[in-house]
Amino acid sequence: MNTTTAFSSSNKDPKRTFSPLLFQICKSAAVLTVASSIAGTVSDMVDGKQEHRVTTCCGRVAYHASGRSLGHLGILFTRLMSPPGNLAPAVLVTAKSNTHPCLNMDIPGDFGTPEPEPVPITVPATLERATMRLNFPPSYVVVGAYRMLTDKTLFVPVWKKCKHAFLRGMAVGVGWAVVSFKLQRWFVRFFMMKSPTIAGMSDRTAFGVPLPFDVPTYATVVFLSAQLSMLLVFFLGRSLRVARERAWAQTVASRGKGLEFWGPYVEEWTQPPDVNVPLWAGLEGTKGYFITFALKRLVLLPLHVVPFAGVFISAWFGAFDTARYLHRPYYEAKHMTREQIAVFVVEHKWQYRAFGFTAALLEYIPILGLLFSVSNRVGAAMWAHDLEKRQHYVAEQQRKCLS
Repeated sequence: MNTTTAFSSSNKDPKRTFSPLLFQICKSAAVLTVASSIAGTVSDMVDGKQEHRVTTCCGRVAYHASGRSLGHLGILFTRLMSPPGNLAPAVLVTAKSNTHPCLNMDIPGDFGTPEPEPVPITVPATLERATMRLNFPPSYVVVGAYRMLTDKTLFVPVWKKCKHAFLRGMAVGVGWAVVSFKLQRWFVRFFMMKSPTIAGMSDRTAFGVPLPFDVPTYATVVFLSAQLSMLLVFFLGRSLRVARERAWAQTVASRGKGLEFWGPYVEEWTQPPDVNVPLWAGLEGTKGYFITFALKRLVLLPLHVVPFAGVFISAWFGAFDTARYLHRPYYEAKHMTREQIAVFVVEHKWQYRAFGFTAALLEYIPILGLLFSVSNRVGAAMWAHDLEKRQHYVAEQQRKCLS
């Protein structure tokens, strides 16, 4: 009896069932490792980094390793584990070496050395709450969704603008789902049964892990939900775009801020990172948006058939582009150049990833994701408001230093 049959039989032998499960886990880990390495390499190409840096961002020590997934995981770990602190990051150590600095340099955060204490910075009382929120950007997504659902000045205009188009789209989508459900379920079942080593799924297992529901039916429902969401986007069209723009404008207006609040860009780092500006300019253009945002969603759509994990993987890969897209009105309000946008985004890279991951995760929810795509504009506007308050504070401190 082969291992697949032994795993799916009723009399399961632990010694024999462990083998395919271990194989699937190792295979999944290998794929994610390769994807992480590729993502790290592309990220460093975009950043234009030619050297290793140890920087502090908000009092957190982080190591940027060119083209190495270890460096990116190190950044995430140190940013999660270290306490908040300095508002003005500064480069501490620069090394031209092509090897990991922990192997040949005595730097803060080296193995066996105590973690350095961040330098405390006293901020004015008006910035204390904003600083707490800035240290955890995903909170803006949650607060934005809560405000969208509870504030009638936001929800009622959006619903009135989109109500008729939404009902027409739902009618067409439900009809399409009823007509094509059996055909799509047959296609999903045929694909999974004929390619178990590629999809890693069968009728009752996903990557060797037993599931309490029928996987082909689940995958069919996911595909139909995605198609229904696309139909709704098609019918909503301009109404949804107008609703998103109004949500941003209404959020900013509710803070009592006019156009004069958005001042010119102020560099917060004592030594800004080196970035590949032409490449960033291409990513910010129309073609770059299509490649990095719209096309990525289409390519990552098959991952949604993997129960639970697929949505998280897709949200992680689309996090950075989602956050940059949501902050476009902020860049336009400050009249930032493409070079300034590139530097600003690289300086706040992991904040953008955290915010974008949470926002993308909510937008991937079928049908309800359309509502969250509007509430994410509310959260992005609130985040931009706090970032601008910090820009004002940094500009004031710079003027005091020059006077």
